[in-house]
Amino acid sequence: MQSTALFSEVESPSSPLAARDWCRPAFVVVLLFAAAIRLVALPAAPPGLNQDEAANAWNAWCLLQTGRDQAGAPWPIFWTHALGENRSTLYLYALLPFQAIGGLNVWTTRLPAAVAGILTVALVYWIAARLFDRTTAIIAAVFAALAPWYFDLSRWGHEASLGPLLTAAAFAALLWAGLLETDRDRDQQPGPDKLVQTTARGPNWWRAALAGLICGAACYGYPAVRLYLPLLIVTALIVDIASTRRLLRSRSGRIAAAMFCLGFALTFGPLLFQHIVHPEVIGRRAGSVWLWEPGDPVITKLAKIAARYAAHFGPTTLVFTGLEDEQRGPLGFGAFSWYALPLMLVGLAVALPRLRELVARAARYGLRVYLYLNEPRNLAADPDGDYGYQSVTFVDDRALVSYHALDGLHVARVGLDWFYGQD
Repeated sequence: MQSTALFSEVESPSSPLAARDWCRPAFVVVLLFAAAIRLVALPAAPPGLNQDEAANAWNAWCLLQTGRDQAGAPWPIFWTHALGENRSTLYLYALLPFQAIGGLNVWTTRLPAAVAGILTVALVYWIAARLFDRTTAIIAAVFAALAPWYFDLSRWGHEASLGPLLTAAAFAALLWAGLLETDRDRDQQPGPDKLVQTTARGPNWWRAALAGLICGAACYGYPAVRLYLPLLIVTALIVDIASTRRLLRSRSGRIAAAMFCLGFALTFGPLLFQHIVHPEVIGRRAGSVWLWEPGDPVITKLAKIAARYAAHFGPTTLVFTGLEDEQRGPLGFGAFSWYALPLMLVGLAVALPRLRELVARAARYGLRVYLYLNEPRNLAADPDGDYGYQSVTFVDDRALVSYHALDGLHVARVGLDWFYGQD
C-alpha cells in the first residue's frame, strides 16, 4: 500500500521551517492570478464568437436538448460533424454541465477552456513539486499561468484549449501511480522542501490501471494530443531508462506496467481502431491541411516537414513575434515570454552533459542486442546477468568483448568507463 498525503507538511507545524513556509500561500496567489486573467471579461475579450466556438456550442446544445449532435448522431464519441470536418468530441461533453446551468451563451462556451487553464496551472505545480521541490513548482506554475499562447487559448471555446490539461493530467497520473521516478524516489530522506511525504514507495497496480485509462482517454481530445501524448510517455521512459529498468525488475513494477498498458489499451484501443479502419472519416480535417501534395515523393514530404518544423519551433516563433494568425496566438507574442529564454538556455546547458551519457547507454544496449541476436546462448544461460558475453578481456584501459559465431570471431573494443556505465 502506498500512503500519500497531498500538500502535507513534512516538518511539524511548530517548527521554524513550517513558520517560514511561503510556498503554499504563493501557490494560492499564483492560482488566483491565473484565474483572474482567464475569467475577467471572458465574454467580451476576444470580442464575438469564432466559428469554431459557435460550432462547438451548438453541437453541445443539441446534445443537451436532444441527445444528438447537429448531424443527428446520438452521443458521438470519436468525432462529430461541424463546418465540413469531423472534429473531436471531448470539448462538447465539457460544455454540457456549463450549458445545463448557464444556458447557451458566450460565457458558458468559453468557461470550460478557462477552467481547464486554471486546473493546468495547478497540475503543473503538483508535477514540478513531485519531480523536484516546491520552489521549482512555484516557478513552473508562474510560467504556466503567463504563457502567452496558452493564456490566449484558454479564453477561446475551442477544443484545442483542453490539450495542455489533458497532457498534464496524463503525466500527473503516471507520477501518482509510481510509474515515473522522482527525486524523492532517489533520495529516501524527506527534506523540508518536499510537497508530499510518502511511505512504502513503489508502483501501485490499481493506480497504474487508472493512469492507463486516463492517458488513453486524454487522446480523445484535440487530434494533436493523439500523437504528442504517446510520444511523450515513451520518451520519458526512454530518457530515464535506468528508472524504467528498475521498475521492470520488481514484480510489483511489472504488474503495474502491465496494468497501465491494459488500461491504456481499453481507452485508446477503440480510438486507434477508428483511425485504422476509417482514416478518411476520423482524419478528415487532417486530410485537408497536409503540407504536401498527393503526388509528392517521400523526400519532398520530409523536406516540407523539416521546413515547417524549423519555422514553427525556431526562436522567432517560440519567443519573439509568434505567428501571424490571431486565432493561433496573440499577435506579437511567442509561445513563451521573452524572459523564459535565458532560463531555457541555462536548462539546456545543464542537460547537455547528459546527452553523452544517453548516447553511450543506447550504444551499450545496441551492443547487447546485437550479441544476443547473433549468439542467443550467451544470454540464455544467464538471462538476469548484465553481461552474458562469451569472452571479456581487459587490456590496459580497454575491454575486449568477443564471441564466436558461425561466421567467425566478433570483437568489440570499448573503454572501461563506457563498459561499466550505469544503466
